[in-house]
Amino acid sequence: MMRRMALVAALLTAGCVQPAPVDWALASVDGMDPDYTATIAFVGARVVGQAPCNGYFAQASRTGSEITLGPIGGTRRACPHLQDEAAFFDALQGVTEVEETANRLTLSGAGHVLVFAKPQL
Repeated sequence: MMRRMALVAALLTAGCVQPAPVDWALASVDGMDPDYTATIAFVGARVVGQAPCNGYFAQASRTGSEITLGPIGGTRRACPHLQDEAAFFDALQGVTEVEETANRLTLSGAGHVLVFAKPQL
């Protein structure tokens, strides 16, 4: 009986679990292939992701093709790509426009274009 109740409870709560956001993988920065990896995902009113060295997050406001990001926060690990990470954060902080298709996310603004692709499964 207890086993059956546990199964029923699991089935009832399964519909309450939200799927994890799909990270977009960085494909190019200003038309060039990066020599590091980075991701971005939209979670509610925030963006989260993995930069070349650290995890990051920021508040995000998105209306149509316009996007505004709040200050970017994150972890503080050292790695060989800290300069790349600083440049990535500078470009990301300046984005004002977003264009999204099924397999491509383009963020642009402040003279930069960041293109992300859906990861291959």
